[in-house]
Amino acid sequence: MNSISITINWPTGTDSAAFFLSGESPQSGSSGTAYFSMSVLDNRTTHNYNKDVGLVVNKRDGKTAYVLPGKWISCYRFINGGWSYVGEFILPSADTTVTL
Repeated sequence: MNSISITINWPTGTDSAAFFLSGESPQSGSSGTAYFSMSVLDNRTTHNYNKDVGLVVNKRDGKTAYVLPGKWISCYRFINGGWSYVGEFILPSADTTVTL
């Protein structure tokens, strides 16, 4: 099995976050529930995925796609009533921790 675990350390104060396809961003004025998002506990999330399937991310139009290891992912958090860009990382092909 090619299961990979990645831990993301989000900026302090992050309660809700979402991954986006690199080069895509949330639509201006979209709500916190407009996209596939996750709750963030203690500024950290952990994600498990298979190397040959990848990790699910959002597209600007509200649809989702899978990103394979080696590809870029853009990270956003929902704060103060809107989506805010946090950073990007390359999806790893081995267990790791990423700090944004």
